[in-house]
Amino acid sequence: MERKTVLVYGSARKGSYNNYIIESGKFLGKTILKGYQLYSLGTYPAVSRKQNSETVVEVWDVTLNSFMFLDILEKRYDFIPVYEKVKLNGMEIEGIVYIQQNLDGYKEIESGDWFK
Repeated sequence: MERKTVLVYGSARKGSYNNYIIESGKFLGKTILKGYQLYSLGTYPAVSRKQNSETVVEVWDVTLNSFMFLDILEKRYDFIPVYEKVKLNGMEIEGIVYIQQNLDGYKEIESGDWFK
């Protein structure tokens, strides 16, 4: 069965309202995504590329079906899937993270963690 690795930072994280989409997958851990700034869009966050910024992400190994459902949800709100590498437990892992291109005017989440 085909699987995908996803890097989630907001509503799909453990304990949040969209985690049901990926909760049947395997939680691999929590780490830092470098080069991305976290922003608040109100009831959910987004990230955009920004030098010297960091965002807390959870790394999940999910089924293709779970990934497709997440992909539909994210693209519905104009999020763009990109492949990025993170370090987790001393290993480099490549996963898909959903980003926005231009978040000028939105509030930066300085902690880089949607839950702080």
